[in-house]
Amino acid sequence: GSHNPLDAPASDQAPETKQEIMIDLIKKNMRFAADNTHLEAVLATHSPEGFKPPAKPSFSGSGERSFYKGLADYLNACLKNTRVAYSPEKKPVDACAMDTLFTDDFRWFTYDKDVYGQQQSGADLKPDLVGCILDDPEKQLQSDDTGDKKLPKDKYISWQDAITFVEVKESWPNLIAQSTTYARQIFLNQPDRVSVRCVMFNNKTKDAAITEFDKAGGYATRLHNLSDEHGSKRFSMLLAGMYCSSIDAHGYNRRVRWGCDPKRQLNSLDVWMNDKWCGVKNILCARVGLWSR
Repeated sequence: GSHNPLDAPASDQAPETKQEIMIDLIKKNMRFAADNTHLEAVLATHSPEGFKPPAKPSFSGSGERSFYKGLADYLNACLKNTRVAYSPEKKPVDACAMDTLFTDDFRWFTYDKDVYGQQQSGADLKPDLVGCILDDPEKQLQSDDTGDKKLPKDKYISWQDAITFVEVKESWPNLIAQSTTYARQIFLNQPDRVSVRCVMFNNKTKDAAITEFDKAGGYATRLHNLSDEHGSKRFSMLLAGMYCSSIDAHGYNRRVRWGCDPKRQLNSLDVWMNDKWCGVKNILCARVGLWSR
C-alpha cells in the first residue's frame, strides 16, 4: 500500500528516559496509527452547530519558530469562535471540556522552554506551544518584538498545569517521537490522566493533525493542510470538536484534580466528595495502578 508519513513501527518495548535514547527508541518502538477515521469522525460529530471557522493561519518566514505566533493566533481564534457557537444549554456531551478545561482563561501560547514538574525525565523537554488555564491571561502573556504572546523568560508552567500542547517540526517521525515525550511527562505528573489530545504541525508541508496519546501509544486524524482554504476549514471543525468533547476524552478523571505547588515542589490533590472539592493530605497506598482502581 501507499506509505503514510505518520506511520511508525511498533513493538512492546518501553522508551528510556534520556532525550537522545528516548527519541530514537520511540521512533522504533511506539505503537502509532495514522489516518484514524474514528477519531476524525468523533471530533467532527462534537463540533457545535453554527461554528464558523476563522481565517486560515498566517505564516511569515521559513524557520520553525516563525510559525509559532501564527499557530497560536489560529488556535485561539478557533476557540473563540467555538465559544460563540457553544451553548451550555445544548451541550454536545456530558462534562463538556468547554466548561472546565477550555475556559475563558485558557490560552494557547508560545513556550519553547523547560516545563517544571515533580517527576522529570532528566532531559530538556521544551514544547513549542502550550495550552493551559492561566490566572490572568491578559497580564501574564506579554508580546515580544514580533507580537508573539508568551510568558516572560523567568515565568514557567508545570506539567501538572498542561492541558495540551503543539509541536512543530518538518519531520513526521521526529514530530511523533517528540510529542510522545511531552505526553509521557503529563502522565507522570498527572497520575490520574489517561490520555492527551494535542496538535502536531509540519512546518515544511504545512500539514497538521490532531493526535491522541494514551499510555499504550497514539493515533492521529488525517493530515490537513493549513495553507489551503478547505484544509484549514476542515481542521478548524475538528478543533471545535476537540474543544467540545468531554473531559473524559482528554483523559481526565471527573472526581480527581491535581495542582502544583512550585515553592514546596509538591503536587496537590483534590477529590470530589459530597458535592465539593476536598484536599487530600496523605495517600495511604501508593501502589502502581492506584488511580485505575
